[in-house]
Amino acid sequence: MATCVFDKIERTYATKVTAGDLARSLGYTPGHLTTVLRQRTGRTLLDWLTERRLTEARRLLRETDLPLSVISTRTGLTDPGYLVRRFKARYGTAPDR
Repeated sequence: MATCVFDKIERTYATKVTAGDLARSLGYTPGHLTTVLRQRTGRTLLDWLTERRLTEARRLLRETDLPLSVISTRTGLTDPGYLVRRFKARYGTAPDR
């Protein structure tokens, strides 16, 4: 199950997919899949999806000169303000640093 989940996250993180969409596309309810992932990994489905998006945002910030609005769209975090808040919470600094 976990391998399928992470494969699906990798294929879809850059879209507007939600944790609920991911769970349903894999044949699970969002609550069940989140519970199983938390038991197996200590993190929820949304945590894993957000982590993948932030990892890509960080890469794009380092390797390109793309504006934050483009980076947020390319990573499935379509609101630049949300990207900034999540980035600060995860890495302890603003994306422009």
